[in-house]
Amino acid sequence: MDQVIRAALERSKRIYLTTYGRSGKSGTVPVWFLWTGDALFFTTRRASLKARRIGATGRASVHVGRADGPRFEAMAEFTDDPAVRSLILATYPRRYRLGWLAIGRGIKRRTQSGESVIVKLTRVE
Repeated sequence: MDQVIRAALERSKRIYLTTYGRSGKSGTVPVWFLWTGDALFFTTRRASLKARRIGATGRASVHVGRADGPRFEAMAEFTDDPAVRSLILATYPRRYRLGWLAIGRGIKRRTQSGESVIVKLTRVE
């Protein structure tokens, strides 16, 4: 990963994720994320359009920090890794303090119940 993207990931609290359906139709949304140095992770409702697109194609584009921020292509896949789930649920409350107060309980409940999935994004060179 190049230095510009690394620096943006270190200071940013959002990515702008574009997912693609089988027809090529795309949609972009801002999402909270966890960056481990090797991959990015986020949660989303299993029934969401972005989850359905990820399930269909696995193709994603990521802009870091802003809709016009540094960009990279990624492979998106679902993961059930309990260590990642625990890390997200431990990190998000500190990283997204006020936002977590507003919506954190729902994210936690949905992630623990399986209503939400964890998505892993890996940069495609």
